[in-house]
Amino acid sequence: MSAILTLFTLLFFGSIFVVGVIAAATLLKFTVYAIVWPLKLLLLPILLILFVIKIALIITVFAVIAALVVPLLIVGLLFAVPLIALSAIT
Repeated sequence: MSAILTLFTLLFFGSIFVVGVIAAATLLKFTVYAIVWPLKLLLLPILLILFVIKIALIITVFAVIAALVVPLLIVGLLFAVPLIALSAIT
C-alpha cells in the first residue's frame, strides 16, 4: 500500500512540476513579447524609410534603362524604315 501512495505522490508532484514549467514558459513568452513590441515599433519607421529608398532605387534603375533603350529603338527604326519601304516596293 505504501508503494502505491508513493507512486501517486510522485505522480502528483510531477504533474505540479509540469504545470509550473508550462506557466513559467508562458510567462517568459509574454515577457519577451512585452520587451520586443516597443522595439519593433521603434524599428518600423526605419524599415519604412529603407523600403521607400529601395522602391525609389528600383524605379530609377528602370528609368535609366528606358532612357538608354528608347533612343536605340529610335535609331534602329530610322535605319529599318527605309529598308522596309524598299523591300515593300520590290
